[in-house]
Amino acid sequence: PDGQRLATRGGTSVIQIWDLASGRELLKLKGHRESVHDLAFSPDGRLLASVSAGGDVKLWSSLPGREIADQRGLPWGLSHTADGRRLAYAHLPDWIAIQDTQSGRQTANLRRLNRLILTLAFRPDGRQLATSDGFGKTAIWEVETGRLLRVLRGHGHLVKQVIYSRDGRRLITGSYDGTVRIWDSESGQELRVLARSQNTVEALDLSPDGRRIVVADGEVARIYNIATGQS
Repeated sequence: PDGQRLATRGGTSVIQIWDLASGRELLKLKGHRESVHDLAFSPDGRLLASVSAGGDVKLWSSLPGREIADQRGLPWGLSHTADGRRLAYAHLPDWIAIQDTQSGRQTANLRRLNRLILTLAFRPDGRQLATSDGFGKTAIWEVETGRLLRVLRGHGHLVKQVIYSRDGRRLITGSYDGTVRIWDSESGQELRVLARSQNTVEALDLSPDGRRIVVADGEVARIYNIATGQS
């Protein structure tokens, strides 16, 4: 998050941490037995979570690279709360785990909607968790109670990515149907659909001021004005 370090996985079981200013490799994190599928720094940069293709979730201190937690059970997708104290990941076949990163203790299990969870994200205040699936739906959960608050429907294909705006008022989803949709996170109302692409939406991100969104589809990156929907 501070832009000083980069973590890469490179299709192997080893995670590398680099110093961005010098390009120097700082650490190799070894512990996974299969290739690493995904990585996520906590917002304060102190922790790094990793998930492998074989089903291990590990939590590391990003420096000096000590492994501090290990969880197995075919997980998919990772998300930290803004304070870094909680980590969520989806398990196959039917639940979503929330873990305390200080103690390593699992604090909650959310029952998913009997579908493969592909991506998930905490709202910045940590009170809600959004999970998206292979059938085009996004579920909003209350973290403390595990209660399902609402389901957002609109995409015609699997949802690849979901992110919250920094104020938590908007939820943005990108799908293999070629659309990016903007939702009101409290009411679940669909606010805007960005211009449909002929390609699948592979990745998206918000500018720090929340006014623009960048969408990667195929070989093109498109930048949109969120207020107008114009490219």
